Amino acid sequence: MPFYASKNGSVTDGLACSEGETIVHQIEVRRGDGFMGYPVPSIVKIDVEGFELEVIRGLVRLLPLPQVRAVFVEVHFQTLATRGVPYAPAEMTRLLTSHGYDVKWIDPSHFVGRKGA
Repeated sequence: MPFYASKNGSVTDGLACSEGETIVHQIEVRRGDGFMGYPVPSIVKIDVEGFELEVIRGLVRLLPLPQVRAVFVEVHFQTLATRGVPYAPAEMTRLLTSHGYDVKWIDPSHFVGRKGA
């Protein structure tokens, strides 16, 4: 999958091509569930520049585990809308809720899902 890095040193490099000159790197993308042989984290932080829904979908085996107590997500609304998935925040909330997380928005672009909150 291509990873786009801006030539001007932008901090919003990612999987979605942005305007301007970019350097393209090929990277391997793996589902989070592919790391099930590793120690299970108690907290998951997701900041993936508009691919939050894909990450949560890739954690369907990890999220129900009792060791995972919280998931923090930074939502990139503009990138989600540009990608044609403006419904992603509602879908992420639904997925986390279905795995026993209580979801609360901390500010306009960040939410946390906690178990037993």
